[in-house]
Amino acid sequence: MENACEAIIVAQDGKICFANPKAVELTAYSEADLTTKSFTEFIYPEDRELVFRRYKERLSGKNPPEIYEFRIVDKNGSIKWVEIHSVLIKWNGKPASLCFLSDITKKRRAEKELEKYQNNLEKMVEERTRELKEINRQLQEEINEKRRTEKLLRENEEKFRTLAEESPNMIFINQNGKIVYANRKCEEIMGYTIEELQSGDFDFIDLIAPESIRFVKENFRKHLNGEAVKPSEYTLLTKDGKRIEALITTRLIDYRCDKAILGIVTEISERKEIEDRLEKSVSLLRATLESTGDGILVVGNDGKILDYNQKFVKMWNIPEHILESKSDKEFLSYVINQLKDPETSLSRIEEIYRNHEIIVKDFIEFKDGRVFRRYSQPMKIGFEDAGRVWSFRDVTERKQMEKALIQLNEVLRLINKSLRHDLINDLTVVSNSIEMYFELRDDKLLKNSLNSIRKGVELIKRMKELESLISSGGKLKPCNLRDVISGVTKNYPISLKVQGDCTVIADEALTSVIDNIIGNAVKHGDADKIEITIENRDDFCEIRIADNGKGIPDEIKDEIFDEGFTYGERKGTGLGLYIVKKTIERYGGDIQVEDNEPEGAVFILKLKSTSDYSGIRSSIGIPVSTGSTNPSVSPQVKEKEKKSNSKVEEVELDLKGLKCPQPILRIHSKALTLPKGSIIKVIADCPTFERDLQIWAAKTGKTVLECV
Repeated sequence: MENACEAIIVAQDGKICFANPKAVELTAYSEADLTTKSFTEFIYPEDRELVFRRYKERLSGKNPPEIYEFRIVDKNGSIKWVEIHSVLIKWNGKPASLCFLSDITKKRRAEKELEKYQNNLEKMVEERTRELKEINRQLQEEINEKRRTEKLLRENEEKFRTLAEESPNMIFINQNGKIVYANRKCEEIMGYTIEELQSGDFDFIDLIAPESIRFVKENFRKHLNGEAVKPSEYTLLTKDGKRIEALITTRLIDYRCDKAILGIVTEISERKEIEDRLEKSVSLLRATLESTGDGILVVGNDGKILDYNQKFVKMWNIPEHILESKSDKEFLSYVINQLKDPETSLSRIEEIYRNHEIIVKDFIEFKDGRVFRRYSQPMKIGFEDAGRVWSFRDVTERKQMEKALIQLNEVLRLINKSLRHDLINDLTVVSNSIEMYFELRDDKLLKNSLNSIRKGVELIKRMKELESLISSGGKLKPCNLRDVISGVTKNYPISLKVQGDCTVIADEALTSVIDNIIGNAVKHGDADKIEITIENRDDFCEIRIADNGKGIPDEIKDEIFDEGFTYGERKGTGLGLYIVKKTIERYGGDIQVEDNEPEGAVFILKLKSTSDYSGIRSSIGIPVSTGSTNPSVSPQVKEKEKKSNSKVEEVELDLKGLKCPQPILRIHSKALTLPKGSIIKVIADCPTFERDLQIWAAKTGKTVLECV
């Protein structure tokens, strides 16, 4: 009873007259405390009546349930569920209740509980083994005391058998390779009768699966040599051939004046099945994590990184030493400065960690222009908070395409508005004025018609500039500012001075930008002198266009780039500077206006230079466009293919018969699966395919090498 793996108490006359160490451990009371108290004192108040009633029924000869569950309260106040197995015995000549108590509080927990159960089991086995060795030692000493040898041996063997026969585990004694004792549980589980097991002809090895025989014999040899043997997992074979997974704890003992091996066998088939299912689940989860297109991070409540997938590592470019540290704090310190607004982002993360139940769905922006969709929710194990799961998806291309779509819709809206309203109005004025002229012969009517025609021409010119936002603006390329400015200024007979030079990332619409600014200075500002200063500042170029005209009043400086804004005697369409601003923004640049000294205005343009463009394109193996309509593969690309042909992947897509935009969507999906620098050959017959392809390439940073 001292070696039992479960709590054992003997209740007699309403009190506990015996409690083994496991009972002490279960209740947290000392043995002295337990044996001086009524056994109902540590039973949960609501369960006392049930337990006491069944106890009395058992003593009175009735047959209440032998096994049932109730709650106890340990010395620390903790409430525990136990399973009791009670039998009526004689203790010191009087009726008593022998109770086996099993703690089932942790039964509902999954793998964590399973691990704790195993650890507790090993601890109980070690304690039981030590106590059994002590009992054997005491028995050996008592054998030397001739007057008490037979009596004490009978008493101890009777106690052992009482405990062993009621134990939920299989217990056996192997002496000289033969089973000399086996409890009823061995008979019940293994299918052999006690007589068969203890027969002199029965071979103990018949109970062991072939793959476990070597380990059993090795442990048997260690026992005989006096070596300690740790609890081991074996596979047993029942009489009908069924395989049973078992945890076997064995100790060398003295039994009836000879060495023997005491074995306690716990069936763990159910646990092994759970472990196998858990291992498969973990493998499936790992495969799922690694196959997803999202970066996944799992952080525990203690701030330690519990898990992540390789997509997460690549997206955030996490160094190995941070991954090894498992510290979420170190990870945050490394990545926070990559974000657009580090302080706000850090505050948001801290707020999320403080609120354990919050579910987060938002976007985070990087300084380099990338955008991640962030999703986070608490992680639960059972009903307890165990940490937080973070999911990140790179939506940079999607955001860029959404922004481009908004810009294109705005352009189409303006074109539609101008054609349906402004141009029709001008044509109506022309028509009415001419009709009236034939009646009245008033030359003013012809002037009105001429002015309306000029306005219509100007409007059509602006429409062409707007159209450039869609067609010519699809693919950016290096543009030399000196060449662009020279092509514009030759049309203006004014004093013009240009200083500096720079190559920027733009397209054909840049000519309209410069022409608009200079044209406005001449036509509306009466300027006859313009100075243009170009300065290269690392990754961008600053262009200052200063005139000596009338200037722009302070009260309208914030409005001149608005759609439809006009000012002064010679009002235009109100679209020129609006188109200028939209074009500059499409280039990723900026435009401002300020006063020129002593008179006039200065337009300040900031555009990305080719140093930034070339660096980005070359880093992913894409050459800078030369600007031709259908450029062939550049020499740089050919050279790269020669030097590293094994790294360049080429795929071919046959998209004939698909209607737009399906071909572009197929290309986009395929591009996401390919390494940078790969080449996609496409066959398509959609009428708008080439135009759609150019737009998509510009928005996603890809290069169209050739169209035939």
